[in-house]
Amino acid sequence: MAGPIERPQNILHQFKINHQFDYFRTLDGLKRMVWGLFKKVVIADNLAVMVNNVYNHPQEYEGISLVIATIFFAFQIYCDFSGYSRHCHWRFAGARHQTDGEL
Repeated sequence: MAGPIERPQNILHQFKINHQFDYFRTLDGLKRMVWGLFKKVVIADNLAVMVNNVYNHPQEYEGISLVIATIFFAFQIYCDFSGYSRHCHWRFAGARHQTDGEL
């Protein structure tokens, strides 16, 4: 695989195979999706409110407040991207995980 788009001949044969539903694999995928969604929606979005408050009016803050806002911004960006990536990865990899395939 060379990127997010795979050649059809590498994956189409997997759709012709009959796969059994696996409750525990599905549960594992759902847990990972929910954790990613939590990181994005709860952590990153709440940090964004605080960071935007400081960054929109930096003249009203000084010293440690600006440092903390910058640290929160780093965590916000991390949680936003990693949460989104984890959520989306497991939406698609969950299908792969469920089917023992290589989607």
